[in-house]
Amino acid sequence: MPFRIKNLLFALLSVAAVTGATLVSAHEPHWAVTLRGQLVRVAEIDWRLATVAPQRCARIAAGFGLALDSISAYPEAERPAVAAALNMTDLLQIAAVAKGSPGELAGLEAGDNLAAINGAAIASLYDPAVDIPRADQIEALLTRLPIAKPAQISVQRGGDAIDLAITPLPRCAARSILAVSDKVDAYSDQSNLALTTGMVEFAQNDDELALIAGHELAHIMLLDRHDRLQIRRKRKEDEADRLGAELAVCAGYDLAQASKFWLRYDSTRLLGFLPTFTHRNSKVRYRALTKLAAAGPPDCADIAIKPAA
Repeated sequence: MPFRIKNLLFALLSVAAVTGATLVSAHEPHWAVTLRGQLVRVAEIDWRLATVAPQRCARIAAGFGLALDSISAYPEAERPAVAAALNMTDLLQIAAVAKGSPGELAGLEAGDNLAAINGAAIASLYDPAVDIPRADQIEALLTRLPIAKPAQISVQRGGDAIDLAITPLPRCAARSILAVSDKVDAYSDQSNLALTTGMVEFAQNDDELALIAGHELAHIMLLDRHDRLQIRRKRKEDEADRLGAELAVCAGYDLAQASKFWLRYDSTRLLGFLPTFTHRNSKVRYRALTKLAAAGPPDCADIAIKPAA
């Protein structure tokens, strides 16, 4: 994949991936605003999907509903323009706060600068010995905090210092990452999933994007990456389609609208109308999802995990 992060385990939801991306000139800083908008969309979808059925996930993490960004994640030559476009400083910035999340309910706002966690200054929480972006390190730290125990989060907003007690909720530990690539793609490993900027642009609405993210999250929940037997690949994709669609529906997305993604997806691939060894034809997937939508909503209190036989 044309994405700088080699292992999704070490890259939580952030725009650290821009370090290795080819971006437009600093004289046109609008690309940073566009990228931030995509990050906000992915962060919202990530939160809603990850909190649907955390008890069904192999790993559970503390969820605050935040996405962080750091000016240090951007190419050095681009930083002045990015800082001006996004009102960033050397402090970590809260790029997004998911609706209804503990962060929003406690009063955090997008644009706040993160100053301290439980009294420890953010600068003291970085590990300079590891090659992991600052925003990713702090997001990882947040996920390891005790669930259902208030965390003291200190932010700077304008000239004001604000201290908030935020109690995280359980969420699937798997995170959705925004990968900078023009390719219309989504993928996952055993730990996290990625949506490319090309995929975010291609999706006509968040219903479609949630369906694709849900499919990749389903692979993680089904432990598909632990199973190397390719003979079951199509059945695994079928089950990921089913589970991913149910996750999206239970997260509040419209499956009837989302399934239309598959009517357009073939246009992104050479000979896309042909089936592959690993995936069914897009029209077949569309019909299956349409049938699932017509059957009515799933039991969101007891979403079924059915690994492919």
